[in-house]
Parts: sequence; C-alpha cells; structure tokens
Amino acid sequence: MFAFEAIGPKVSAKSSKTLWGAGLSNRTLPVQSANDPAPGFFISTTAAPVSSIRGKGVEYADADRLPYLVMPSSLTGATGPTGYRNAGAIVRLKDKHSVYAIVADENKNPAEISVAAAQLIHDPALEASRPITEPELRGETQPPPYPYKWNAEQKRAKVYSSDEGPFLVFALGSKYGRAPNYDADMGKLNTLGENAFAPFGGLTNLSNCAERFFSLGTTR
Repeated sequence: MFAFEAIGPKVSAKSSKTLWGAGLSNRTLPVQSANDPAPGFFISTTAAPVSSIRGKGVEYADADRLPYLVMPSSLTGATGPTGYRNAGAIVRLKDKHSVYAIVADENKNPAEISVAAAQLIHDPALEASRPITEPELRGETQPPPYPYKWNAEQKRAKVYSSDEGPFLVFALGSKYGRAPNYDADMGKLNTLGENAFAPFGGLTNLSNCAERFFSLGTTR
C-alpha cells in the first residue's frame, strides 16, 4: 500500500494567503503567482528546491508530472545512503511492472510516491502522466484521472492510497545515478534509471534478488 504525494499549493508561514490541502481549508482553491513560493497552480514545495531552468528563482518537483519518491528523512540528505535527485524505481510485484523515478522529497513515512508515479505504475500502457485539470479538481468535470477520486463531502478531488501492492521501492546512492535537475521528460528519466541500475544487473535482476531476500509473494 502506498501513500501518494498529493498536490496543492503550500505557502510560507509568513503569508496571509489561503491554505488549501488535507485538513487545511475548504475554501476557494488559490492560484499561486510568480511571487509565491511555488509558482503554478499544482506545484507544492518539496524538500529540495532547485534552480529554475528558466532563470526565475527556484522550482519544485511537480507531483502530477514527475515520477518521484518521498523517502524517510533518515535515509536522505547529506548523511543518508541516498539523496535528492538520485535514481530510484517502483516495481509492482504481481506483474513486475516497473517505473523509474528520482528521490525528490522526504518525510517520516516509510515511502510515498508522486501522483505521476502512481499513474504510471497503475497503467503500463501510459507513456507519460496525465495531470489533473482545475475543473476536474473542483468537480466541474468528472471523473478525475487516477489516483484522484471525487469527494462529495469536501467537494473536491482527493488522492487516495493504492491497494495494488505489494511494491518494491528502490532509491540508489548518488554514485549510481543522479538527475542533473528535475525533469518530467520520461525518455531522460528512463535512460537515467537504466544506467543507474545497470551495475546491479538491471532492475529486473535486482527486483528478483530483493523479492527472494524479503520472502515477498506476488499476491497480497
């Protein structure tokens, strides 16, 4: 079972702007301007901001467009075995369907994945994620894309956990592959992942070894 990295603007503690998100507010959804911490409607602040490729301050990993991992704080950063923008992957054990990702955030939970990663691991036919639109988020157009579901009580689309597991999650050390910047280009991300997992005999080989090591079955 996975918890998904949800979208939604987050503003600084000094700001008087409306907060929106789980347990924060049921008021009108805000749209962030160029002067807000995370310009753009759907992009939340993540633990490791990067310089904008457009030269406009900082940007954050977009959960709706970039397949990324949210790892426990004890495993990330300067002292942990993995770090931000390091190569990673998710493998669904029932059919070995896999998605390459990068480490882009941290929290106290065992592991979370972005909405984009959830979509790609859910549907092997997808070549790229399909971000939710503002009308879908507000419920003006239904149904919203997976893994969003319409919540009638709160009158908004919300992200729910998956029951498709078990999954394997890999986050490699920096020397095995580090993305130069956050990039939602799946071709670049797949190349990064393939090169990073090559020293281990490829992702399939590593997944088989991990499955045997943890004695995991392919059914729930």
